[in-house]
Amino acid sequence: MSLLLAWPSGASWSDDDPPKPTQDEVRANTRMAVAPDQTEPAQPPQPIHPLSKAQRKALKDEHRVYSGKDWKGLTPEQRDAVIRGLRERNTPGSIFLIDVRTGDIYKFDPLPPTEDRNKTEAQRLSETYGVPIRYFNMETDLVALPTSVSSSDSSQTNRNNLDYALRGISLKP
Repeated sequence: MSLLLAWPSGASWSDDDPPKPTQDEVRANTRMAVAPDQTEPAQPPQPIHPLSKAQRKALKDEHRVYSGKDWKGLTPEQRDAVIRGLRERNTPGSIFLIDVRTGDIYKFDPLPPTEDRNKTEAQRLSETYGVPIRYFNMETDLVALPTSVSSSDSSQTNRNNLDYALRGISLKP
């Protein structure tokens, strides 16, 4: 007996190609508001394109300073307070990034000055830390994403993909 397993589209993702978030997810994960005890907003973390599993693993131990799961559970005002606290406790000029899909917050030491004006900060971070980092532009990159995915549409699509993928496969010996 041989068994062939087929994954429906969207059920899994390759390590090199993380799933793209929706516009709604990006807005929800990056939303911040001025904390009640403050008059000015904290400088928000720089949004970055989703990291692959390997990239997240490479950065997690040393650079992740706040988990996306915890971040997503905060109000926009609480997020402001968290970022304000992180900036106060770290070296001035530290670079804070947020993965727009997971909400994970990463911290990097300030980059040394450079004479090379051809390299962006993201390119310099990528070279310094060995992980490709692409800054997410909240104007141009956001509009390229789907607006939202309703759970009923998504689950129906997954059921249809699974039905199609398993058609003709018999589990009988």
